[in-house]
Amino acid sequence: MNELQVMGSIANTIASDQINAWHTNPWMIPAAIVAIAVGYIYYVFQTIILLKEHKSLGPIWMHCFFAADDTTAAVVFFLAARKYDNFWFYWLFCIGMFIWVAFEIFCVRMALKYEQKDFIRGVKDPKQMAVVALMVYAVSLCIINLIRNWTGDEVMLMNFTICNILAVTIPPLFGLRRETRTKYEMGFYTNSVLIAFTNFLPANFGWWTTASPFFDHYWWYLSGLIMTAYTIWAWVTVYKKPKDDSWERSAAKKAAKKAAKAA
Repeated sequence: MNELQVMGSIANTIASDQINAWHTNPWMIPAAIVAIAVGYIYYVFQTIILLKEHKSLGPIWMHCFFAADDTTAAVVFFLAARKYDNFWFYWLFCIGMFIWVAFEIFCVRMALKYEQKDFIRGVKDPKQMAVVALMVYAVSLCIINLIRNWTGDEVMLMNFTICNILAVTIPPLFGLRRETRTKYEMGFYTNSVLIAFTNFLPANFGWWTTASPFFDHYWWYLSGLIMTAYTIWAWVTVYKKPKDDSWERSAAKKAAKKAAKAA
């Protein structure tokens, strides 16, 4: 057996470790609920800000990458559920992935509409932008599945960690170019702090380390400290920016016009 196969076989114990933890460790339920909740809240804020303020908190490629990760995860958890005696959590997570994918596709669509200046210089045609976004999605599928193949990560907990790191580190870099912050942006960055903090907690507190001892090592916790410090820095940096009230002024004008017509 070559080195790659050995690495994969070690990583593959994560799937059975997680099933065993669900059966034997009562802390798996709150740990998983927290991890899933902050992940959904992340895209709730993204969606609200795009709908109400017409601004994306991340580049289009990031949403494409996450969509590729979660469509892969839907298939992965479908196969894992069938392999492990229809384990209920794997079926539930397979279904839940489609909700994330819907959020991500929506954010790509809205970002193409409202954030064209931040897309690719020289690409202005909507059809061209859609084609580029689709190609980014395809390339992302390659990257994600290469990582899965190299690590033998049968239930994608390593991939989810990579996505969580990108989710909390990319938006601040993307948003630093703006001189103002949106109305709901502080809620988004507060949730980012929670993602970074809860992702890297020790066993019986964090989902990853409670699910499998594979993640219980010093680099995991050091990464958690760095990610949490980074997200706190991002929160403070964004908080210092003045709030952009252009959307509120626009909404007030529309309301005034409707009131005038009604009168």
